[in-house]
Amino acid sequence: MEFQHKMDERDPPDYSTLATTSVIHVDLNAYLLGMEFNIAFFAKAIGDGTTVKHFMELSNASKKAINSVFWSASKKQWLDY
Repeated sequence: MEFQHKMDERDPPDYSTLATTSVIHVDLNAYLLGMEFNIAFFAKAIGDGTTVKHFMELSNASKKAINSVFWSASKKQWLDY
């Protein structure tokens, strides 16, 4: 089965109707959360406790926000909004 994005089906393609600035993407936020954890991990590896503390606080706040905004209990999954 070949994957084809819906945008590819437009003839001619009309990208002026995209409203990507009005969507909050869960995957982007998950990547950012992962980066916060990675920064804390590497800061710990080099002994930078101040940076570890800062990015662990950020990542804990991000995780709480992601779960409160994106989690759909009824669908049991994270959703874009």
